[in-house]
Amino acid sequence: MHHRSSWALPVFLGFILVIALIVYIPTYIRSKKNSVNLDVPVGVIERHMVNFFRNAFTGRLRISVDGVLVQNKIEWVVWRLEKRYDVLVGESERHLVTFVKTRKKLAPGFRKQAVTAYVDGVLAGTG
Repeated sequence: MHHRSSWALPVFLGFILVIALIVYIPTYIRSKKNSVNLDVPVGVIERHMVNFFRNAFTGRLRISVDGVLVQNKIEWVVWRLEKRYDVLVGESERHLVTFVKTRKKLAPGFRKQAVTAYVDGVLAGTG
């Protein structure tokens, strides 16, 4: 009768965990560098700050106006090379803020995705 060792499964699971950490940690560190955090001031009399944040590791995208979240989504698979996000800002002084995110064709998850911001169609910033 052949008896299996009780240590084989824990050693195997430990090995898998070490390999996962070896891949996960450098990917996470690189993604911090590739994340986008762009602030766009809007308005002349009625001032607002619009923030676009995209985490390259998780694909989370957040757009906030004056610290209040107005768009929050996770995008892992996007087939288009360019994606637009529109936000209307202001009460008495209305402005359309448009963020255009452009992804690379090759390995987009591992490369920084350029973001361009426009206020009422005029270039307002890049990130």
